Amino acid sequence: MFHFTDVAERCLSDRLTAFYFSAEDFNSNIQHVPLRGGEKPYIPYIRNGVFGLHVHPESPILIRNGRILSLPVNFHPIVSVASSLGSGKPHEAIVVHYLSGIVYKYQCYSSGLYISYQYYAHRTLPAIFVQDIKITNPTNENFSLDLRQLKVTDWPTAVSQTTK
Repeated sequence: MFHFTDVAERCLSDRLTAFYFSAEDFNSNIQHVPLRGGEKPYIPYIRNGVFGLHVHPESPILIRNGRILSLPVNFHPIVSVASSLGSGKPHEAIVVHYLSGIVYKYQCYSSGLYISYQYYAHRTLPAIFVQDIKITNPTNENFSLDLRQLKVTDWPTAVSQTTK
């Protein structure tokens, strides 16, 4: 019998297929959310020597202080997609590809909708943090999605504005 959760699980498996051999050679780390048996709970982290951050919506940027990335800037750049889908929580996984320095995140819903994220710190332009978010809807149904970002916290002198 075919279940709706099988759609989300198959979607996630399809996204992760490209990383299975890499993970066997210890060139990447795959983590499901929540962790599955045998998966390592390493922190998905990107850095380039000038700044770094844990790939999590509440994580601030850490900038270089001396020789290490230890000075937190209370700016939270990670953008996430929040959905109001009635199909529940997505099946989710995060892949850290060590050779390229890219963190991938995949969210698959039982409706067939899936969201792919890529995060990396630019190597030759050290002040650039790149987020690439792709939303794929293979159905004929329309979905309402919101982009969310924590932005600035505990930084009284900072001023932010949204420009369209």
